[in-house]
Amino acid sequence: MWRPSSRLCRLCWGPGRLQAQLSGMEAASGRAFSLSGLAGIGLSATAAAAALVGSVKAAADYGDQLDNMAQRTGVAVEELSRLQYAAKLSDTSTEALAKGVANLSKLMVGAANGGAESGKLFERFGISLRNADGTMRSTTEVLYDLSDVFTAMPDGPEKTALAMDFFGKKLGTELIPLLNQGSAGLRAMCDEAERLGLVLNAEQAKAAAEFNDNLDRLGHPSRW
Repeated sequence: MWRPSSRLCRLCWGPGRLQAQLSGMEAASGRAFSLSGLAGIGLSATAAAAALVGSVKAAADYGDQLDNMAQRTGVAVEELSRLQYAAKLSDTSTEALAKGVANLSKLMVGAANGGAESGKLFERFGISLRNADGTMRSTTEVLYDLSDVFTAMPDGPEKTALAMDFFGKKLGTELIPLLNQGSAGLRAMCDEAERLGLVLNAEQAKAAAEFNDNLDRLGHPSRW
C-alpha cells in the first residue's frame, strides 16, 4: 500500500522546478529556437541555447509525452499528469497506463451507448458511468471506483482476468499494483503530485510538444 514519499519527489524534478521550466518553454520554443531566429545566432549564443535545451529537455519530454497521451486517451492532461505520478510510484509503465486508460475509456463509451457485454462489466461491480445530470463520468473517477474493487480482491487468476477485461489483454495486468492502492491511495498520490508541482495543464503540454518539434526541425545535437 502506498505511503507518503519521504523524498521531495521520486521523479527528476523538485517542487516547483518543473513548473518553472515549463513557464519559459513556450517563449524559448517560439523565439530562441525558431528557424528564422537561428540564422543570426553566433557561437556563444548557440552554446547558451544548448545549455538552455539541456536544462529543460527532461521537462519538455515529459510534457510532450502527456500531450500525446491526452490525444490518444481523451483524458485531460491535468488528470494524466496526476496518474502518471501515481503510476511511477507503483512501478507501472507509461505505456501500460496510456493503453489501459484508453481501453477503459473505450469500454465506458461502449457501455454508455448500450453495449451489452461492456455494460455488464460495470454493472457487475455497481459502477455507474453517468453523473446525476446524465453526463458521462470522467475516466479517472471510474478508475478510482475500479481501484476499490481491485484492492478488495486477493491477488490471483480472477484479479488478473479482471485487469485484462478492463484495461486490455496485453498490458492490463501491469496496472494491478497501481489499482491495488485503492481510491484513497490513488487520490493521495495524485494530491502529492499537485503539491510537488508536477501537474501540467494543456497549454504547458502543448508548449513542451512544440519545443520538441522545433528541436527536431533544427536537428539539435541533443537529438543526434
